[in-house]
Amino acid sequence: MTKKTWFSIATLLLLVAVVVAIVSYLPSRRTNDAGDATDAYDDSEVDKDNDKDNSVVILNGAGNKPRILALHGGGGNGADFSRQQGVRDLADALSQFEFVFANAPEAGGLWLLDPPSKAQPTTDSNWAGRSISYLDSFVAEHGPFYGLMGYSQGTPMSLVYLAHAPANTFQKVALFNGYAPTTHQGLLANIDRAAPFATNTLVFSGANDGFASMSPGLAARFQSPLEVQSRTAGHHLPFSSDAAFSRVVSFFQSGVNAAKATLNTNKATTSTADDKDEDEGL
Repeated sequence: MTKKTWFSIATLLLLVAVVVAIVSYLPSRRTNDAGDATDAYDDSEVDKDNDKDNSVVILNGAGNKPRILALHGGGGNGADFSRQQGVRDLADALSQFEFVFANAPEAGGLWLLDPPSKAQPTTDSNWAGRSISYLDSFVAEHGPFYGLMGYSQGTPMSLVYLAHAPANTFQKVALFNGYAPTTHQGLLANIDRAAPFATNTLVFSGANDGFASMSPGLAARFQSPLEVQSRTAGHHLPFSSDAAFSRVVSFFQSGVNAAKATLNTNKATTSTADDKDEDEGL
């Protein structure tokens, strides 16, 4: 072969190697119910073994702060979610709150197991029974919570739990990149019986997110939701550089004084109850 031929072959092999390297660098995208994107948008620092990490992660911990319960997307876990850039940016901007990350109890990191077929929705009104029981225990152990924050599959789970939990369990709800569980008709019926929810709610969507068209159906389950859409975001929370970011921050900050007052009242009530139990034990 001539030198020119060898050079052409070497160049071709180099291009193939570059393409393979780029493809292998891109995060894989797994989907579940409603095509819920899972790990594709987690930042590059996420530990590859996080699928096995079911520890309770708390951001901005250590202090007498109102708490926000965070529900991750399908196929992930609390540790994954807490590492996303948009979540980190939000926690940094809201240092007066603690963000507590729960872990879905179903196999594969799901809040809602997939229906047998996309063309055949489930009709079982107790389809999310295991996740509901888990959250009941989680709220009892780690609450009280001022806010509820759901992302991706965490948003339909938020709707399911709002329909189940006592009124005023949460003072604020923020739903990101989500949808209503239309492939679970039994759960949807539970939600619609309780809707429209009066809880102060923000519904966020990204213009570059494939699920953005489902956002209105989510917002329709609330009385007066604040709907915020980013012109640049994909399937992730807005970054601090996003023009929509300040509206999300303001949504939480507008209730910080009420949140602290509620926290102090709840702690005082708990302390009084504990003192009474001790007195009765004498």
